[in-house]
Amino acid sequence: MPAHQACKAEIEDLHAFFEAWLAGRAESDDFGRCEGVLGPDFELVVPSGDVLGRARLLAGVRAEKGGRGSEFRISTRAVRSRALSDELRLVVYEEHQHLSGGRTNQRLSSAIFRSRDDTPHGVEWLHVHETWIP
Repeated sequence: MPAHQACKAEIEDLHAFFEAWLAGRAESDDFGRCEGVLGPDFELVVPSGDVLGRARLLAGVRAEKGGRGSEFRISTRAVRSRALSDELRLVVYEEHQHLSGGRTNQRLSSAIFRSRDDTPHGVEWLHVHETWIP
């Protein structure tokens, strides 16, 4: 699978996991899907500017199981990427979250992926930086 397609598939699949987990539709043993694709030094910069390391992010997601309610949905769009090296790829995409009561929020995310053969799509997440889309 070409590198862009692998990253796009990974983004779609991990966000499908987040949707199912946060809406309460995922099984507890599904959590390994999330743990298995985040690199050991993974960091997430959330729109407020806080930086979450891998352990803090995973603990927060694990604790939020079902916390967004059954109406929660996530979609990703406008995925574009470019190679940084043979092993690294920068991917920019939009994430749209559909919350209860018809509320939504949107983020523009930049992610760095590295090739890794033992993951579902052959890539692992190294870093994500999110900013709000007004």
